[in-house]
Amino acid sequence: MNWAGWERAVKCSGRPMPGALALFSWLQGRWPAGHSMGIYNCRPVRGRRSMSIHSEGRAVDFGLPVHGGRAHPQGIEIVRALGAQGRRWGVQAVIWDRRIWSARSPNGRPYKGVNPHIDHLHIELTRRAAAALTVDDLGGLPSGPVRPTVRRGSRGAHVEVLQQTLGGLAVDGIFGPRTEQAVRLFQQRRGLVVDGIVGRMTWSALGA
Repeated sequence: MNWAGWERAVKCSGRPMPGALALFSWLQGRWPAGHSMGIYNCRPVRGRRSMSIHSEGRAVDFGLPVHGGRAHPQGIEIVRALGAQGRRWGVQAVIWDRRIWSARSPNGRPYKGVNPHIDHLHIELTRRAAAALTVDDLGGLPSGPVRPTVRRGSRGAHVEVLQQTLGGLAVDGIFGPRTEQAVRLFQQRRGLVVDGIVGRMTWSALGA
């Protein structure tokens, strides 16, 4: 893995940078189970006096569900995808599941900060990348339908597609306990994380 040189934060930008917004859009398109936990926040690093890269709007906190107190397995997949193009894309650091990757530690080292980052990846961009990176630079979004993450309580057309694909369910567009049970059984049979939540990996296995 390779990473761009690290640039510390020196001021508050007042807004999220366009490259950071593009990075989040790309992440969300590739890993729909994830969600934004913030980009811009004028504050110091938690537990320290130095300014957070969030202060310059060039850090993305990309959240992933926690399973049984453990970090989501997709997290390391994202780290590797970013690390493969880190220098070219201007990714200067990633923190995930108590480890940090950067030019100083290309293959990661223990992270001893206050936040263990088991529920989100903290991804930092250089100033140049934060100003200019686009979704197209990152390889664009997946072709074909992008399914949102659905779980118990979800409603609508995507739930109907799920129910039709699983089979043996009433196709009513309501993600209730029977749909969740069918999802869990499918995940177990396919060797997926059995959480009853239909994100990118489950949608892919369903072929929907």
